[in-house]
Amino acid sequence: MKKSIYVLALAVLTLTVYSFTTSNTKKYPENLPIEYVEVLKKDFIKTIDGESLLATIETNFVSLFDEVTRIDAQHSDKSGYYYMVLGSKDGQVKFEILTVNASDIENEAYTYINFTNLDVKTAEFCTSGPDVSPFPFVCTGPCEFRTSNCLGAVCGVYIFGVCI
Repeated sequence: MKKSIYVLALAVLTLTVYSFTTSNTKKYPENLPIEYVEVLKKDFIKTIDGESLLATIETNFVSLFDEVTRIDAQHSDKSGYYYMVLGSKDGQVKFEILTVNASDIENEAYTYINFTNLDVKTAEFCTSGPDVSPFPFVCTGPCEFRTSNCLGAVCGVYIFGVCI
């Protein structure tokens, strides 16, 4: 009888450890350095599960995502409010940061970029970042169109040579 209890306790402990391990790997892309993940963890406010927001992001950012699987509301004193968005594009895991207003988080909405009269299928986005970053893959500087592939907060749409 004691052996059965020990086996059951071990099984429950194993399942518990496994569930925490797998949920953490799904929350952040595997290719992000642990130091960057720590920054994201520090900025975390809440996960937004509203289907309406997921659909809005999928629709307006169709050039970035085929499917959105998770949206975390974040805040930092340096970067302001943003959504950390996880999903996929062309079968590959995709991670983007979207600049938002505080009211967007409160209302579980996205209003930072006005998509009225924009062709979302061909939209090119501008990104911003901190003035300096210890991470070489992070965009630095104000909202602008980037020709290099760096990780920055989507802050506008590139139209006729200008970020709007």
